[in-house]
Amino acid sequence: AQLAAGLQTRLATITGLRAEDYWPSSINPPVAIVLVWPMQRTTIGGDRTYGFTVDVICSVADVERGQANIYEYMDVNGTKSILAAIEAGDTLGGIAAFTQTDEPGQGWSKAELRVIPPNSDRVYMAATLTGSIWVAI
Repeated sequence: AQLAAGLQTRLATITGLRAEDYWPSSINPPVAIVLVWPMQRTTIGGDRTYGFTVDVICSVADVERGQANIYEYMDVNGTKSILAAIEAGDTLGGIAAFTQTDEPGQGWSKAELRVIPPNSDRVYMAATLTGSIWVAI
């Protein structure tokens, strides 16, 4: 929970983006939703590795604007860049050794229209960032 809250805090630095460290019962875009889970414990340094995803979800009331918005969040740089927000504080307030995406500077799935929650009639523009967090034990 502490690591998800640390990522949420980093994402909350992006003006206009809501950040959640859990899946909310209703989606209010634009929103970034963080999930963190334990992956493995290394034996060399005793560090623990956690995986994470950040799902960014934008409205498609205007599909063209929704697509432009999600590209801003997926950008490597800029004031709305999720990647830049994480990299600017990759120790998550001192609780992690470092945080990185699966592919340095990348890690994004394609931006696509998704039905959220499944079996509903709500369609959003969404993309998922994946990465890892290393914590010294």
